[in-house]
Amino acid sequence: MKRFEKDCIGDIVSISGLTLSPREGQAAFVTQRPNLEKDGYDSFLHLLDTRTGAHRQLTFEGGESSFCFIEDGEALLFPGLRGEEDQKAVQDGEVLTVFYRLPLSGGEAQEHFRLPVEAVSVNTLSDERVLIAAIHRLDRPELSGLSPEQRAEALQRVRAQRDYEVCDERPYRADGQGYVNKTRLRLYAYSLRTAQLEPVTGPTFAVSSFSVSEDGKTVYFSGEAYDVKQTGRDGIYAWSGGTPRLLASSGLRVGAVAEAGGRVFYCTTGERFDNDIFSVSAAGGVPVLELALEDDAGFHNSGDACRGGGTWFCGKGESLYFVKSDRTGAHLVRFSTGGVPERLSPEDVHVHHFAVGDSGRVFFAGLPEFGPMDIFSLYGGAAVRLTNLGAAVMETYALCQPRYLPFESRDGTPLDGWVILPPEAQSAKVPVILLIHGGPRGQYHGTLNFDAQVLASAGYAVIFCNPHGSSGRSRAFADINGRYGTLDYDDLMDFVDAALASFPQLDGQRMGVTGASYGGYMTNWIITHTDRFRAAVAQCSISNWVTMYGCSDIPWFVETTQNGTPFDGYENLWRSSPLRCAENAHTPTLFLQYMCDYRCPMDQALQMYSALHCLGVDTRLVLFEGDSHVMIMRGKPTHRVRRHSEMLGWFDRYLK
Repeated sequence: MKRFEKDCIGDIVSISGLTLSPREGQAAFVTQRPNLEKDGYDSFLHLLDTRTGAHRQLTFEGGESSFCFIEDGEALLFPGLRGEEDQKAVQDGEVLTVFYRLPLSGGEAQEHFRLPVEAVSVNTLSDERVLIAAIHRLDRPELSGLSPEQRAEALQRVRAQRDYEVCDERPYRADGQGYVNKTRLRLYAYSLRTAQLEPVTGPTFAVSSFSVSEDGKTVYFSGEAYDVKQTGRDGIYAWSGGTPRLLASSGLRVGAVAEAGGRVFYCTTGERFDNDIFSVSAAGGVPVLELALEDDAGFHNSGDACRGGGTWFCGKGESLYFVKSDRTGAHLVRFSTGGVPERLSPEDVHVHHFAVGDSGRVFFAGLPEFGPMDIFSLYGGAAVRLTNLGAAVMETYALCQPRYLPFESRDGTPLDGWVILPPEAQSAKVPVILLIHGGPRGQYHGTLNFDAQVLASAGYAVIFCNPHGSSGRSRAFADINGRYGTLDYDDLMDFVDAALASFPQLDGQRMGVTGASYGGYMTNWIITHTDRFRAAVAQCSISNWVTMYGCSDIPWFVETTQNGTPFDGYENLWRSSPLRCAENAHTPTLFLQYMCDYRCPMDQALQMYSALHCLGVDTRLVLFEGDSHVMIMRGKPTHRVRRHSEMLGWFDRYLK
């Protein structure tokens, strides 16, 4: 078997969009895989027999990422731009999406209709209708009704504006989306029978989440309308035609909405990032707090094997189903008003997204205890694997299994850590890399992490843990606001000591540290507070909270986590900034920064790199054109390979 090296990412298959068909025994899903040759990603539709696990690939062009069942499960409908003329029209400024019908009895996908919208997803409604979510740009000219000459002039103005970004709203840019000034996510209903397109939401309304009722007659959604500044105080709405009905004002950011048992449930994120689940009558009324989650809603596993998404919060019958992350992993939970949450999935499989059938049978895409993503069904609390898409990776590569290493924080809190030993550890001491997750409300488990595998394949022991601030525990455990670089730093250093004491194969004189986002912040903090590491790689890091507030697409994150703004809490922000302590740094440090990262913007790496350079510390800065904060999962495949090359080259230089 081969070692898993940096250029093996083309074998990683992720699953998204698992959806059950109206026809019993069938489901469809999307697979995504890096394509190094074209430096992009291939995504294909698949049909699954949920009784046997047999599945077949339906599309082969490699660009299908959203779909829905139509005609009672006889066909799939998916949006795209397959024709060269259509692709060129969009490049020239047209707004267009073509929708294709794919018969499941056999045959090729054919154009079904086209619309002047920038569609991102499609869902089934009742009465031969579909729900389309589309990007709506308020500053785009309305082309309908124009003469050919007027249309050509309008498109020329659109093309001329491409060299400029004009900002007069907030947010004006968003990581992974680019500049979003005058941009909204808008919902439309389209009748397949009458070919009529009906707006569900208004032009200035920004949709934050949405779902379709079980009978397909009602759309529930959250969001707010704004002209200058988005407040993050979403309303909950219902639409069955005509004007949407306001059901409740949440006053908070809403991440998911679903109807069950005549009530509309919605999941909010509070000012301190805690998740609560509320409900309101489907007729409207006073919201009720159903669950104040001590842990976190959603999938929070820190790894790079999960591209795309799917349903993680939905209603079926009288019950709400959702994914919840706790200390042991990400699990599927069932809940009914007045009841107690019931965990349905076992501890040894981590649920990413799921679908619930009319019979109550549950299917989900998730990560096994160790291995790539696959599709499972639930029987009596046990997960039965239906697909084996990860077999090629498991059969081809000699992957290194994580070993669980529990330890205690200085206040006696039990903490979780893992150690991966490379094959070289059987005969000699090996250098060590401390890997730090993002968030900080991310979470490690013993699941397959390709960063860790690439490092281990290169001969490094990789150690990682969940310090204070991580998700999956109590709210008090996760709340390190105003205390970054204190107890979380102590936990990381104590874990290093525990790993060195428990595994004599680890060479404590040859240690490196790396992490991305919050992990990049902690890498910068560590090199300014200890010299025990001989090399560091800070990825999309944070060095100065003061400037982070003005440049990040989530300034409210800085305000909350650092207890203030540059105007009313400057000392708090500066106290926690690694740049303040840069003169203490001696560790050779590589900075990997993504130039379209608007979450932890480029200025953060530039400031720390410049400081170390001026202070005479060995340093190197590599900037990746066009990639965003989530480059590890969604960046150009060649950039992902280069990222590992830079990281390994730096560690090899100083640790081997």
